[in-house]
Amino acid sequence: MIESLLLFGVIFASISTIVNVMLVWYLRRIMKRSSLMYGVTTELLTALEDFSTHLDNVHELPLFYGDETLKGLLAHSKELVKYTRQYRDGFIFGAGGEQIDAEPEEGSPEEG
Repeated sequence: MIESLLLFGVIFASISTIVNVMLVWYLRRIMKRSSLMYGVTTELLTALEDFSTHLDNVHELPLFYGDETLKGLLAHSKELVKYTRQYRDGFIFGAGGEQIDAEPEEGSPEEG
């Protein structure tokens, strides 16, 4: 009886160890992929913010000030920046499910 309990304990501990090692491996893999995607989208977001700023500067030039086409393009670029920020922020989460990188979405300088 004691031998069978000991055997059951050893088998259970072995299976538990294998499952835990596999889960740790899987979580590390997911975290690496998430980190890579976060980095890529951060670079994309930076490029879009630079484009939006450049477009805003062009719109402020006396030659183009008030041009409706540029005004629409400027609004579209700002929406694209906002969308990309939301997409990027979906990749990194804290332990409790809250987002780690909490940038202000409204009232930030690049959104005008």
